[in-house]
Amino acid sequence: MPKFRIIPRLEIKNGNVIKGMKMEGLKIIGKPQNYLSNYISHGADEIMYDDIVASLYDRQLDFDNIKFLSEKVNIPLIISGGIRSIDLAKKAFRSGADKICLNTSIFNNKKFVKNLIKIYGSQSIACQIQTKEINGTFEVFNESGRERTNIRLFDWIKTIETLNFGEIYLISIDHDGTNKIPDLNFLKKCREEVKIPLVYGGGIKDELDIKKLKNYGYNGVLISNAIHLKKFKIQNLKI
Repeated sequence: MPKFRIIPRLEIKNGNVIKGMKMEGLKIIGKPQNYLSNYISHGADEIMYDDIVASLYDRQLDFDNIKFLSEKVNIPLIISGGIRSIDLAKKAFRSGADKICLNTSIFNNKKFVKNLIKIYGSQSIACQIQTKEINGTFEVFNESGRERTNIRLFDWIKTIETLNFGEIYLISIDHDGTNKIPDLNFLKKCREEVKIPLVYGGGIKDELDIKKLKNYGYNGVLISNAIHLKKFKIQNLKI
């Protein structure tokens, strides 16, 4: 069985780590470098650096900052946010990314996605899916939960798999920052529908939630609010 990975997710805006609830009410909580060493020393398997406004504002990632942070990281670094061209992907990898994660650019330019995966391989390119329940149906959003796509979650999952992504990061908008994960039927169905490695994020509150995801066959978990606020430590999740 593949190793189950604990992945702290650093949501970045203007160089700061921010956090809100259900992707709203965002507040600055610190600088990324102040979190990295702590998470690494406590046993994180990977780190996600997610610039949540780069795509929204159509601006470039801060590659200097990414390079600065990557030099302090001795575990895989995932970069997400605003990567919409081969050139930007190349800069991300040269700045220290081990893997890049796409969301909004998939909707805008599938040809770019196919070319990117062909160049770098599926193992280096992941997809982030943000989902929210609307009138009893789970739909896909982009732009950090701001934009409704009117695409059903499980229809989008099928599209993503045809593009040959190596992994999916599934984030529940409804449970983001709430310390309450979705119902078990939803988690089970998602794992059953997804045929490639699947990592879940949204509402993780304790070790029991981690056990549930492992038992259902998830490949890892994204955690932000709970470890930022020191509700528990990463080493306690190594179960």
